[in-house]
Amino acid sequence: MKKFIFLSIGVLSFSMSIMACDLCSIYMNLEPNDLKNSFGVNYRVRSFDHNVISNSIIQNSQKHAIGNTVLSEAVTQKELFKSYDLWINYFVKPKWQIFANISFSDNSYFENDSLLHNISGPGDLTLIVKNLVY
Repeated sequence: MKKFIFLSIGVLSFSMSIMACDLCSIYMNLEPNDLKNSFGVNYRVRSFDHNVISNSIIQNSQKHAIGNTVLSEAVTQKELFKSYDLWINYFVKPKWQIFANISFSDNSYFENDSLLHNISGPGDLTLIVKNLVY
């Protein structure tokens, strides 16, 4: 019963949304004491929103509307960065370990809910081969 309670608390604490910096992706799951084959997928989303209100003054010199008119235009800008990481940790023999990681990115720029720019594609492949010495 104690194992079930600790497992439930662990699952609930790790299933929450976590805010972290971009440098947290440096960790590549290399643990010297972990001697089991494993794989995983990491998914990160970063979103930035910005609202711009620009005012312009139009001078009107017509007969019935003499004076200045202020026109306001609102622009909503949004940048969306999505990253997918696929990694695998495989032991060929008890002392030989292969670690591979590849990332895919999908970066988008929206203005007034219209997609203006989109850059997406795979990133660099990281391949590490280690000879473990006990």
